[in-house]
Amino acid sequence: MIEITGKIALIGDTHFARRVDTKLVRELIEKGQLDYFESLVPKFKESGVTTIFFTGDVHDTKNSINVKALINTKRLLQDTFKDFDIHIITGNHDMYDENTCDYDYVSLELFDNIPNVTLHLKGITKMKVNGYDWYMMPWITNNALPGFIDYISKITDHKNTVFFGHFEMMNIDMEGGNMAIHGTDPSLYTKHAKYIFSGHYHGKSLTEIDSSSINYLGSPYPLTYANSDQEHGVWILNEDMTNDFLVNDISPQFTTIWDTNDITKIETLNNKFARIYMSKSKTEEEKFKFINLIKELQPLHINKLYYEEDEVVTELSIDVVSEAQRKTSLSLPKLFLESVNKRINNYPTLETVDNVGEQIMTTIYSYADELSIEQ
Repeated sequence: MIEITGKIALIGDTHFARRVDTKLVRELIEKGQLDYFESLVPKFKESGVTTIFFTGDVHDTKNSINVKALINTKRLLQDTFKDFDIHIITGNHDMYDENTCDYDYVSLELFDNIPNVTLHLKGITKMKVNGYDWYMMPWITNNALPGFIDYISKITDHKNTVFFGHFEMMNIDMEGGNMAIHGTDPSLYTKHAKYIFSGHYHGKSLTEIDSSSINYLGSPYPLTYANSDQEHGVWILNEDMTNDFLVNDISPQFTTIWDTNDITKIETLNNKFARIYMSKSKTEEEKFKFINLIKELQPLHINKLYYEEDEVVTELSIDVVSEAQRKTSLSLPKLFLESVNKRINNYPTLETVDNVGEQIMTTIYSYADELSIEQ
């Protein structure tokens, strides 16, 4: 059995190589990620951290990862973090098929030969960490769920048990007040473990149930406009299970601004991607003036959207791709039907259109920031 003592850094979903349409935005996000991790090394050493745990979803896309991202990840693990013991569990984005594949194709295998890295690709691994029983739990596929439930049902030492995983739980704040409506009941975990740490949701949150705590670590940096004006970073877990949060003030942030906001109260948009909502009823001159006011605040990039009453319409050239837009082609029909159903009282309707593909993509883009089909 692996035994670990000392302080541990807990890092949420990194989602390297996030798919972004604009080269400038993609490069700024990538630089912000790498710069932040570089800055953590002296902070970890000063705090006495010797071990790092990652919650999975190391890369963003499941079906393909670009060469640059793979090399950067390898350099991060074996060079930047060379002085730390690293443990990584499998997230759903690390799997070629998160639902039906029994962990046959996990991208993390590419880093199996790095000396300081231990991978927890499939199955549950029990470790002893600062006197507590830790269970490292990769993403639970549909096929693995019955065995998982049977396994944890036999764990009885509640007060000394810790679950570390990539869990999808219901009734948890995923990010920005968006509550999860899919997944397993949190009580499935809290019945057997006093402490639960998880990735998967990108907003950090703490949920306490009876004498147990569910800690969603959140991503170490903002990933989309769904993370607008939210705090991100990493955690240092002390030997007594208390923790310290290290705020990320290096990576680019995302912010949302409406044309009804008082712009004079915004001091700067430096190091921020700005999403601005403008009413369709405004004249072109009014829109031009509003955009110029935003530009004077020096954002990294401006993403313009237009609204009319309750409708939100985005430009088709969205630069920072949200979760809903990152579905594979196999998922698009389901996503389209779900988005249509939301607008027609949940009763499916067949619509005749000239260009099905264009209609599907238009709907996806229109609801991209409202849907949370997958985290």
